[in-house]
Amino acid sequence: MRLTRVTRWPTIRASIVGSAWSPWLYWDGRKDSQWSQALAPLEDPNEHGANRVQILGLIASDPGYRAAYETLFGAPPDLLDEQGIDQAFANVGKAIAAYERLLVPGLSRFDGYVAHLESGGDYREQSHLNALELRGLRLFMGEARCTECHNGPLFTNNEFHNTGLLPPSGELPDRGRIDGVRSVTADPFNCLGRSSEATASDCAELTFVRTGIELLGATRTPSLRGLVNTAPYQSRGQHSTLTEVLEHYNRAPLAMIGHNEATPLNLSRRELRQLEAFLVSLDATAATESRWLEPPGEIPTGGITP
Repeated sequence: MRLTRVTRWPTIRASIVGSAWSPWLYWDGRKDSQWSQALAPLEDPNEHGANRVQILGLIASDPGYRAAYETLFGAPPDLLDEQGIDQAFANVGKAIAAYERLLVPGLSRFDGYVAHLESGGDYREQSHLNALELRGLRLFMGEARCTECHNGPLFTNNEFHNTGLLPPSGELPDRGRIDGVRSVTADPFNCLGRSSEATASDCAELTFVRTGIELLGATRTPSLRGLVNTAPYQSRGQHSTLTEVLEHYNRAPLAMIGHNEATPLNLSRRELRQLEAFLVSLDATAATESRWLEPPGEIPTGGITP
């Protein structure tokens, strides 16, 4: 049975697209897999506000959900079995993560420029990036020092850095990664947990996780791909535009807690505009089949149709 097509979803946020390649999720890295991250909003009182028994009760009572679940994982557990509930709850997260892995970044104009150079093309004879964006690229790789953190295919080193972000007005500063490490190592749904299908050798990031007081106030380096449609920016949405973000790094203010690793860039307004133009060139739609960008109208009762 095919899923019913209804209204289109809004633009998929870049924080989800490509997240399959991130070893840490959330700004403090308190989750170490897509499936464990997917569980948190279900129980968070500020989001879905449900509990595991409610969610599994829904799956067991709804014919469509139950058929889909049994196709993948077997019969739902007895709701009085605590261990079985935890495993089935983990399975829900794994199903969500399986979908999220379909959301991969598409090719941007910058990727077209790189392909042009790799094929032997002259950087002066191409139509992918304009002069403003090319100057921004030079700044990105040079004077602005962006590649110290934003490098690799997803423009992130997947690490944590204190960049002196101030908290929103009236709020306490974020302790960042120092709390994230404590959370992820204690999480029963982490890579080494009972519900994980990974082996110990697959969990090197968690086993050898970096700790230390220097992580106070540090937040995860995000991917820069597709960032145009993901405002507001920073860990708590402190900045509403890319211009504000760049101005923050240009000033590099003192951190309220910990130590700001960044130093003032002292770029001119013109250079900041060039840098922002390059960042916009990284925008692209997800390279995902359109059928996976349509919400299902109902869950098929006859199981899952590929």
